[in-house]
Amino acid sequence: MLKKVKNAQDAGAIGAVIVNNAPGKMLNMGGTGDPAIDNAITIPTLGITKAHGDAIKQQLTSTPTLTANLLRRILPPYNSALDNTIVVHEWGHFFKHTLS
Repeated sequence: MLKKVKNAQDAGAIGAVIVNNAPGKMLNMGGTGDPAIDNAITIPTLGITKAHGDAIKQQLTSTPTLTANLLRRILPPYNSALDNTIVVHEWGHFFKHTLS
Protein backbone atom coordinates (compact mmCIF):
# COMPACT_ATOMS: atom_id res chain seq x y z
CA MET A 1 0.00 0.00 0.00
CA LEU A 2 2.82 2.41 0.77
CA LYS A 3 4.18 2.04 -2.75
CA LYS A 4 0.89 3.55 -3.94
CA VAL A 5 1.37 6.42 -1.49
CA LYS A 6 4.92 6.97 -2.76
CA ASN A 7 3.67 6.99 -6.38
CA ALA A 8 0.97 9.53 -5.45
CA GLN A 9 3.54 11.70 -3.68
CA ASP A 10 5.86 11.54 -6.68
CA ALA A 11 2.94 12.66 -8.88
CA GLY A 12 2.43 15.75 -6.68
CA ALA A 13 -0.16 14.60 -4.14
CA ILE A 14 -0.19 16.48 -0.84
CA GLY A 15 -2.03 13.64 0.95
CA ALA A 16 -3.31 10.15 0.20
CA VAL A 17 -6.39 8.16 1.08
CA ILE A 18 -6.00 4.41 0.58
CA VAL A 19 -9.28 2.55 0.14
CA ASN A 20 -9.42 -1.12 1.12
CA ASN A 21 -10.46 -3.23 -1.87
CA ALA A 22 -12.32 -5.79 0.25
CA PRO A 23 -15.12 -5.43 2.81
CA GLY A 24 -14.15 -5.33 6.47
CA LYS A 25 -11.55 -3.51 8.48
CA MET A 26 -8.69 -1.61 6.93
CA LEU A 27 -5.45 -3.56 6.96
CA ASN A 28 -2.31 -2.26 8.59
CA MET A 29 -0.33 -0.05 6.25
CA GLY A 30 3.04 -1.11 7.62
CA GLY A 31 6.30 -0.53 5.81
CA THR A 32 7.20 -2.11 2.50
CA GLY A 33 10.57 -3.30 3.75
CA ASP A 34 12.24 -1.04 1.19
CA PRO A 35 13.83 1.92 3.01
CA ALA A 36 13.95 3.87 -0.27
CA ILE A 37 10.14 3.88 -0.24
CA ASP A 38 9.38 3.84 3.50
CA ASN A 39 11.72 6.70 4.42
CA ALA A 40 10.77 8.85 1.43
CA ILE A 41 7.07 9.24 2.21
CA THR A 42 6.38 12.67 3.66
CA ILE A 43 2.68 13.20 2.88
CA PRO A 44 -0.11 12.33 5.34
CA THR A 45 -1.85 9.08 4.56
CA LEU A 46 -5.13 7.64 5.76
CA GLY A 47 -6.53 4.15 5.19
CA ILE A 48 -10.31 3.73 4.99
CA THR A 49 -12.75 0.86 4.57
CA LYS A 50 -14.22 -0.15 1.24
CA ALA A 51 -17.64 1.12 2.35
CA HIS A 52 -16.28 4.59 3.08
CA GLY A 53 -14.28 4.55 -0.14
CA ASP A 54 -17.36 3.59 -2.16
CA ALA A 55 -19.25 6.53 -0.60
CA ILE A 56 -16.47 8.93 -1.59
CA LYS A 57 -16.35 7.51 -5.13
CA GLN A 58 -20.11 8.00 -5.39
CA GLN A 59 -19.74 11.66 -4.38
CA LEU A 60 -17.02 12.13 -6.99
CA THR A 61 -19.46 11.13 -9.75
CA SER A 62 -21.50 14.30 -9.08
CA THR A 63 -18.68 16.74 -8.34
CA PRO A 64 -15.13 16.78 -9.72
CA THR A 65 -13.63 18.15 -6.52
CA LEU A 66 -13.80 16.72 -3.04
CA THR A 67 -12.16 18.22 0.02
CA ALA A 68 -11.16 15.89 2.84
CA ASN A 69 -9.65 16.43 6.26
CA LEU A 70 -7.38 13.61 7.37
CA LEU A 71 -8.18 12.92 11.01
CA ARG A 72 -6.89 10.09 13.12
CA ARG A 73 -8.74 8.83 16.15
CA ILE A 74 -6.26 7.80 18.81
CA LEU A 75 -7.35 4.56 20.41
CA PRO A 76 -6.34 3.60 23.92
CA PRO A 77 -3.12 1.62 24.01
CA TYR A 78 -3.80 -2.09 24.12
CA ASN A 79 -1.47 -4.36 26.00
CA SER A 80 -1.97 -8.09 25.76
CA ALA A 81 -0.49 -8.50 29.24
CA LEU A 82 -3.65 -6.88 30.58
CA ASP A 83 -5.84 -9.47 28.88
CA ASN A 84 -6.81 -12.12 31.48
CA THR A 85 -6.71 -14.94 28.94
CA ILE A 86 -3.03 -14.22 28.28
CA VAL A 87 -2.23 -14.12 31.98
CA VAL A 88 -4.06 -17.41 32.62
CA HIS A 89 -2.35 -19.01 29.62
CA GLU A 90 1.11 -18.02 30.86
CA TRP A 91 0.36 -19.21 34.40
CA GLY A 92 -0.59 -22.52 32.81
CA HIS A 93 2.97 -22.84 31.51
CA PHE A 94 4.33 -22.08 34.96
CA PHE A 95 2.16 -24.72 36.68
CA LYS A 96 2.83 -27.32 34.00
CA HIS A 97 6.59 -26.97 34.32
CA THR A 98 6.59 -26.53 38.10
CA LEU A 99 4.36 -29.52 38.83
CA SER A 100 5.88 -31.86 36.22
